[in-house]
Amino acid sequence: MVNFTLVGMAYAGVSVDDVMGYECIVLRSEPDNKYDPNAIMVLGVDHSGNRKLGYVTRDSNIVVSNEVVYSVVIANPSPTGKAIRFVLKENSLV
Repeated sequence: MVNFTLVGMAYAGVSVDDVMGYECIVLRSEPDNKYDPNAIMVLGVDHSGNRKLGYVTRDSNIVVSNEVVYSVVIANPSPTGKAIRFVLKENSLV
């Protein structure tokens, strides 16, 4: 299981409702990110493709070497609606 908080939804142009609609999430490393070479982008996956949702918080201890697909177990929005706490499990169907 993987636990993290998603941030940057406003920057990605998505709402809590948008994010809550995804059952699969991709975590993708972004070593060329000019602000944080350790950044991990979060994408929602559905039949139409991938959609950028935001980023894993910097204080997370998650390490992704390239790209990993997960199934959403729990998605819990913060009271402010600016972050969502996720619990994911690696998706064995991909």
